[in-house]
Amino acid sequence: MKLPIVSFIDDGINPAIVPGDIDFINLVITNNEVSLNDKCDYYAHASECFNIFQKHVRVPYVLVSIKVMDKEIQKGHTQDLLLALEWCEKNDVSIINLSIGSSYFGDMNSLYNAVHRLHSKNVIVVAACNNNNTLTYPASFPHVIGTRHYNNKSLKGIIGFLEYSLDGIEFMTYAESCTNSHAAPLVTAKICNYLYKRPFTPEEAHTYLYKNALKFNFCDKNRPIDFYKSILNDWTIIDVPIVLFVKDNPEMSANAFSKNLEELITLLRIDGYHAIGLSQFITIDFSNVILKIPEQSKISSLYEAIVIMFNLMQPDIIFIDVSKKDAKWLQEQNIEDVELARTKICSPQNVQKLLKEILS
Repeated sequence: MKLPIVSFIDDGINPAIVPGDIDFINLVITNNEVSLNDKCDYYAHASECFNIFQKHVRVPYVLVSIKVMDKEIQKGHTQDLLLALEWCEKNDVSIINLSIGSSYFGDMNSLYNAVHRLHSKNVIVVAACNNNNTLTYPASFPHVIGTRHYNNKSLKGIIGFLEYSLDGIEFMTYAESCTNSHAAPLVTAKICNYLYKRPFTPEEAHTYLYKNALKFNFCDKNRPIDFYKSILNDWTIIDVPIVLFVKDNPEMSANAFSKNLEELITLLRIDGYHAIGLSQFITIDFSNVILKIPEQSKISSLYEAIVIMFNLMQPDIIFIDVSKKDAKWLQEQNIEDVELARTKICSPQNVQKLLKEILS
């Protein structure tokens, strides 16, 4: 039986804490090259995460550690992370544990493409949200099992599932350290225990975790906006322009309409602006540019979705494709009541003028 290969991409696991019966490959990335790591004699972040994993894993496995972060400053380079992901893709890794990530929108496309290639090869990626609980790449991507700490001791040692997550982070657990990075290795261990029985796809891993998780649902007493306010370190009102795109051509499909919006957002990002898109209609994956707004039956209002996504992503400008009915409704509301004070809600006719103001 082929053992699952589990890779920790982090600041290096100390070989002294790895059990002697575990096959261990210890690597480091320096100067854009992957080589053996023979200088990992310290106990830092990766070793902490591995100990959590080891506490919960119940099956034999092969361990890979790839050092991409400096243990002192806990920072690294995105290019090194991409090289580590590429190594995993080429060397038949089964599961990747990422207790690191990026919140910089400029890293989004390269990380998204790397994760997409891993997914096509059935590599399971478990990634933690950052400790500010803002949107994190690759943890917030589809096909990634995104995790965070949730301050609820009923989740100690077990996994919770957040229905209708707005940031892609669906799986939660209670970490003694109260840090998101320590949530990922527990989830990785649960998957490894199941993976030992047979190889399976990322979708099957997600389904397995979902079926065995404690479900958290939003309701009148626990609205999405209350949940995200409770976990975000900073919460502010929206002070950037919102541009409404109304689909008024009945012959244009929703996805074709969103494709046009994707191109506009991409051009703005090339110019250095953190533009994001929200959509009620997309059915295909634009997730590196456009996020789907949940059905209003699953979230209190469209307003709340906008406010939450602004605080999760901190963009420079928000584009939303909406129905004519919702566009009119958005423009007619008393925006101060929903924390959209000082927001410009613009009709499509004002887009050109607005963009010139923003880019000038």
